[in-house]
Amino acid sequence: MAHFNLGRLLLIVGIIIAAVLGLFLLWESSPRLRSLWQRFPLGRLPGDIFLQRPGLRIYFPILT
Repeated sequence: MAHFNLGRLLLIVGIIIAAVLGLFLLWESSPRLRSLWQRFPLGRLPGDIFLQRPGLRIYFPILT
């Protein structure tokens, strides 16, 4: 029977999430990487709802 250590699992998941967020921050700070990121359709899928009016912008990422 495998020994399940919840604390270690949570620590590893937290480190992975922090690393991914750090990569996103690094990605946003670089113009070259930002232009590469805009080629991917994430955030603009056909099922997502985007309402834009003067002074108002609402975005519901339903499928993203």
